[in-house]
Amino acid sequence: MKKNSLEYAVTILSALKVLSLLVVGAAYASAAVEKPNILIIFPDDLGYEAIGAYGGLDYSTPEIDAMAEQGILFTRAYTNPVCTPSRVSLHTGTYTLDHGHTEVLSVHVGTTDKVDFVKWPTFAQLLQADGYATSVTGKWQLATLFHYPDHPLVAGFDSWCVWNIWDGINEVKTSRYYNPAINRDGYIMDGSTLAVETTLPGGTVFPAGSVLPDVTDDFGPDVLHAYVKERMAAAVVADEPFFIMHNMLLPHSPIVAPPSSGGASLGNMIEYMDFLVGELLDEIEALGIRENTYVFFIGDNGTDVGADRMTVDGLVSGGKRDLNDGGMHIPFIVWGPSGITAGTTDDGLVDITDVFPTICGLTNVEIPSSIECRGNSIVPQIHGRPGIQRSWVFGGIDNSQALFDGEWLYVKLGSSTETLFDCRNLPSEVEVTLPGASAENAANARLQSILDFIPSSGDTFEIVLDNDDSEGVAIVGDWKVSSATAGYIGSNYMHDQNTGKGSKSVSYTFSVPAVGNYDVSIQYASGSNRASNVPVTIASSGSSTTVSLNQTVNGGVWFSLGEFGFDAANPVVVTIETTDTDGYVMVDAVKLTYLEDAGYLNWKALNFGLSSIIDSAQEATWGNLADPDGDSIVNLFEYALGLSPLMSTDPCVTPKINVDENGRFVCRAVVRKGDAQTTIAAQVSETLELDSWGALDARFDLVSEPLSAEVDELTFRIKPEEAVPESLFFRVRVE
Repeated sequence: MKKNSLEYAVTILSALKVLSLLVVGAAYASAAVEKPNILIIFPDDLGYEAIGAYGGLDYSTPEIDAMAEQGILFTRAYTNPVCTPSRVSLHTGTYTLDHGHTEVLSVHVGTTDKVDFVKWPTFAQLLQADGYATSVTGKWQLATLFHYPDHPLVAGFDSWCVWNIWDGINEVKTSRYYNPAINRDGYIMDGSTLAVETTLPGGTVFPAGSVLPDVTDDFGPDVLHAYVKERMAAAVVADEPFFIMHNMLLPHSPIVAPPSSGGASLGNMIEYMDFLVGELLDEIEALGIRENTYVFFIGDNGTDVGADRMTVDGLVSGGKRDLNDGGMHIPFIVWGPSGITAGTTDDGLVDITDVFPTICGLTNVEIPSSIECRGNSIVPQIHGRPGIQRSWVFGGIDNSQALFDGEWLYVKLGSSTETLFDCRNLPSEVEVTLPGASAENAANARLQSILDFIPSSGDTFEIVLDNDDSEGVAIVGDWKVSSATAGYIGSNYMHDQNTGKGSKSVSYTFSVPAVGNYDVSIQYASGSNRASNVPVTIASSGSSTTVSLNQTVNGGVWFSLGEFGFDAANPVVVTIETTDTDGYVMVDAVKLTYLEDAGYLNWKALNFGLSSIIDSAQEATWGNLADPDGDSIVNLFEYALGLSPLMSTDPCVTPKINVDENGRFVCRAVVRKGDAQTTIAAQVSETLELDSWGALDARFDLVSEPLSAEVDELTFRIKPEEAVPESLFFRVRVE
C-alpha cells in the first residue's frame, strides 16, 4: 500500500528567461568523456591538515594548493585510520565491517594472509575488462608478493611497479626509499642476471642471461614517479585510456632526507611529495591530455606524527590509527577537465568507499548488481551539479568502529566501550559525558543504532529480538539461562528445565515499520532431549497462527516458521509456550525479515537508527511527512531525491531545469529507483494544469547515470529536431 502522493517542482516560466539562464546552462554542461583517463595519487600517512589548501600551517604544499585552485576540493572526506583497511575499502567500496580487514596486513614479516580480490571485486577489475590500461605503484600491503606474485594482476592491474616489502629469500623487510626493493611486473629491479628463462605473472618471458634493470641507487618514490610518466605516455601512444593507482610511499616513516631537500624531516618529505605531484600535473599538460584526464589526490589515513598540527582553525590532535578527526580526515582533491569549475569546494561528507562508484561513473563502467558497494558516486558534485548527500561516514580499525555525521562522532571500541564526541567546532573534539543534554543523548542513540544496523543493511530488512534484550521480550515463569550448547544468538539462551509445563512462556513483541509480507524465523540450540512439539504462536491485527516446532533438529540456524502479512499499525507478537511439550523447550532469538524491496526501510534505519523506526512514538522524526532537519522537505522527498533528512543546509536539492548552450531545456533530477513502498517518476507540463502532467515523452533524450545501487542522476534534454516550448515545468512525483 502506497500513501502520501506528493510533488516537488522547480519551474521555468517562459522562453523569455532563456537568455538569462545561459550562464547557468553552461555550468551544467557535462564534462564527461566516453573513456577518460584516471590517475589517483595516494600519499601515505597524510591527513588533511598537512595541506595548505585545507588551512594547514605547518608544511609547504604550493603544487597541491595550486591543484585545488584549479579543481575542486572536498572539505570533509574520511577513511579508516590505517593503511590496509583504508586501501581495501577504496579498492572494493566496502566497509571494514564487510571485508573484515581491520588491521595492517603483516606483509612486512612475510604473512601468507592476503586480501581476497575474487571475493571482494575491485573497480580496477571492471576498468580492465572495459579496455583500460591499468597500473599500480607503491605500497602493496595487501598481500606478500613472495607468496602471491600475481596478486596485483588478480586485483585488476595489467602492470605494476611496487615496493617489494618482504624479501622472502633472505626473510627481511626491505627499504622503500634508499636502496629500494622495487617489484616491476613480477621481477625485482636489482640489476641481477637471470640464470634460467623466467615467465612473469603477466606472461612476459625473460630469456636466461637477461640482466634486470637496476634502481637500487635511486630514490624509491622517484622510480615510481618515472613509471607513472612512462605508463601515461605509453597509453597516449597506444591511443587507449589508462587508470593508474599511484601509491606514492611518501611521506610515511622512516624520516629521510629526500633528494632535493636540506635534511631529514617530515616537512621536507611532504615538500618533495608536493613537488612530485606538480610534476605529474605538468606531464599531463605536456601530453595534451588534461581535458580527458581526471586526477585525484586522496590521503590514505591521518598524519603519522606525535605532535599537534596547526591550522587556521586551530590545533589538530591525534593522527594515524586514531578514530578521530586527526586519524580519519583526509585531503580529497579532483583536478582535470574544464568541466570542473576551478577553485570550488564541496562541504558534503565523502567516504573512502565513494571512490569506487565515482571512478566507474566517470568512466561509464557499469557496476554489476552482484557487487556489493557501499559508496555513492560524487560525479555530479565534481561537475558542479547536485548529487547524493551522505548523512554519515564510517571508520574502522582493529575491533573498533566510528560514525561521524558532520557534528557528532560516535566511537565504539571493542564490543562494549562507547564514546561520543562533540565535533561541531572542528578541529576541536570534546568528549561528551553521557547521559547529557537532549541533543547529545539523541545523537548518541541514533548513531549507536545506525552502527548496529550497518552489518545487516542491504537488499533485505530485518528486525531481531534476542532473549536477553531489555525491551520487546516478556518472560513468564522460571527459565534457566545457559550457554552450554553452541548455535545461539547473543550471549546466551534459555530453557524451561523441562518443568512447569503450561506455566511458562516467552513473548517477543515487534513494531513493524511497513505494511507487507514478512518471514518469521526462529533460532535455538537443538539437541536430542529437546521438545519435538513446541507451540509457537504468531499474532497480529486480531488474528493468530500457531506452528508446532521440532527443536530436536535445525538448531544453530534461522529456521523459518512461515510467511505472514503484517500491518504497520499493529504490533506483531511471537510467543513460545511449553504446554504439553515432550522435552526441553529452548528460547533464543526471533527474526522478522521484510520480503519486499526494502530500500526505503533501510534508508530510514541508516539515517534514524533501527530502534527509532520501529518505535511509533518517534514517528514525528522518521515518518514519511516528518521534516526533522527543518528544511521544508519531508522525509519521503529526502529519500526520493537522494538527500539527507538530517542536513538542513543540503545544497543538492533537485529537480532542476536549465538551458543548454543551444538554448534548449535540460531537466535534471537525482532520484531513487523506487521500491515496494514508493513510486518515483519524473514528469513535465507546459501549462501547470492538473491534468497536463505526464511522463517525459519522445521529444526528450534521456541519459541515466547511476550514483549508487539505488540512485540515478537523470538528464532529460529536448532533442535538436524538436520545437522548444514557450514554457516548461518539471517535477518529480513520489507516492
